[in-house]
Amino acid sequence: AMKETLGESIFRNPDPSVRALAGKYFPRAGGKTFPAIDDLLKLSGDAQRGKQVFLSQTANCTNCHRVGDQGKDIGPDLTRIEEKFDKRGLFDSILNPSAAILVGYEPHLIVSSDGQAITGFIVADGEIVVMKDSQGVEHSIAKAKIARRRQLDQSLMPDDAALALKPEELADLIAYLASKK
Repeated sequence: AMKETLGESIFRNPDPSVRALAGKYFPRAGGKTFPAIDDLLKLSGDAQRGKQVFLSQTANCTNCHRVGDQGKDIGPDLTRIEEKFDKRGLFDSILNPSAAILVGYEPHLIVSSDGQAITGFIVADGEIVVMKDSQGVEHSIAKAKIARRRQLDQSLMPDDAALALKPEELADLIAYLASKK
């Protein structure tokens, strides 16, 4: 149990090399260990199969992410993600989503004065605060009615998002995201 507790924080370490190494020694939540990123990089993924993984119910990527006109506009748009991340960075952001959260996608918790709690991304921040929740629903709350507000350090993307996939399927998905689609 101590190894699992340590694993939870080590996969959020700000140093990507620490996170990459952690995969060799620490189990993830759910107890399943994925090969280390260095080993995953050796798999030759297939972009066409990767597109099917992206669109599949197993991976559930499209519940939050778009590529082109497919998927939902909740988390970051992945259409041109290959311009931002190389394959190592893509593996890391799927396996360790809380370690480096893209600007604008920092999750917040807002509790209104009447006790309603909303977790999501802040879309507009003024006299009226607009938040988009993990379902893509926008909530508007008058700043004067906010009792508590804080930024969370856990990404809204689950860190076990890849657990339903086989390492080969994850490599296919990365090949797809790294391609010019």
